[in-house]
Amino acid sequence: VPYEVYVTTRSTLLVGVVGLVQLLPLLAFSVVGGTAADAYDRRRLLLVVQSLMALTSVAFAVTNDRGASLVAILLLIALNAGLSGLELPARTSMVPRLVRRDQLAAAFALNQTLTQSAQIIGPALAGLLIARHGIDAAYWTSAIAGGATFLSLLPLPAQPPPDGSRMSVAATIEGWR
Repeated sequence: VPYEVYVTTRSTLLVGVVGLVQLLPLLAFSVVGGTAADAYDRRRLLLVVQSLMALTSVAFAVTNDRGASLVAILLLIALNAGLSGLELPARTSMVPRLVRRDQLAAAFALNQTLTQSAQIIGPALAGLLIARHGIDAAYWTSAIAGGATFLSLLPLPAQPPPDGSRMSVAATIEGWR
């Protein structure tokens, strides 16, 4: 997205705006995401969020083919950031239910290693794809990766919330505290 914004506008300032546009939805949805992860089946929440994230990548590719406006790009990146904010708490909170207590530290370390690796490898791969095949290839690869993530979640067991947990403003405020 930063590359597309730069190519479209030739403005480094607007490339910086991309980061700012991501910040508020990421922060807001991270707080709400924690409450949602406590109130809903975490696996189902991840399936919905991963589907929407993959569709966001498809929307980027389609809008790019049609000469996306800067407003459309910024709206999509804000949506994607908000979805990331929902995804992280649900994904992280599933780990203790998937591994034994003695494996918890290793599981969190592996999760963090994979996340950090993806943050490095993803942009590098996107740059190579863009250089070789154009920006659409990067967006479609992201959509395919989102679909693969969705499929990888299907075999996981349901992750229902504890009894009595529900989504509420009070629960969100408590989580923020």
